[in-house]
Amino acid sequence: MNDVTFVNTFLVVVAVLTAAGATAVAIWSMRRSLRSDTGTERPTLGRAETWAVSLVGAGGLMGIALSVYGLIASGIFLATSPSVRVTDVPMSGDYPAVLVASDAPVDAGYESAWIEVANLPGSTRMLLWLETALPAVTGLVIAVAIAWLAMALLRGTPFTRSFPNALGVVAIVVIGSGLGSQIAGSTARAETVAFLGDPRDITGPGGFVASSLALDLGPVGWGLGIALVAAAFSIGTRLQRENRRLV
Repeated sequence: MNDVTFVNTFLVVVAVLTAAGATAVAIWSMRRSLRSDTGTERPTLGRAETWAVSLVGAGGLMGIALSVYGLIASGIFLATSPSVRVTDVPMSGDYPAVLVASDAPVDAGYESAWIEVANLPGSTRMLLWLETALPAVTGLVIAVAIAWLAMALLRGTPFTRSFPNALGVVAIVVIGSGLGSQIAGSTARAETVAFLGDPRDITGPGGFVASSLALDLGPVGWGLGIALVAAAFSIGTRLQRENRRLV
């Protein structure tokens, strides 16, 4: 079985298991809803809402499976591959010769290139893995939070004490992984350039840049937004608790 067949088979199995799980959860929730009509349990969602929330929860479960698979597969590939392609390596290239025949360009140059390197050190491979693994961890944590919230909605208790804390963890992970991924990638490329040979021959005008980092602070904004949602859920939890005391 080649890699493409294995991946396609894995995706089909994950989709089937997720759909089966979503169906089972939806049926279980609707049975709870029927029992709530008799007053034995608190009212839950309607039938359409139950199916919608179940599908969202199923998407979260699928995201968990795919994130874990991506983390493992990318780690195995980078650890065992004899050569590794490093993309977006910064460089200061001269005017491309192919554009000499055109009068339209005013100026041009190269800002990055990809290099396929053999026998790359383990530390550099680890940094390259972290560059892709940290965003995958973000997706994994968000998928867990989505599945958790979906189950809480199906149980009729979305405002629990632990969920705002979970959202706080998601906010921290989003910020940390977003910034950490960029730092790991920049460091990996710097180590790759250093591995190529004498910096006097590799770097400089027309060559590669020894080190370059331009941080995108977007993950900070996303993390702060999620933290605000966590605060809103915390307030909702307190209001729900006070409402139950009144009842």
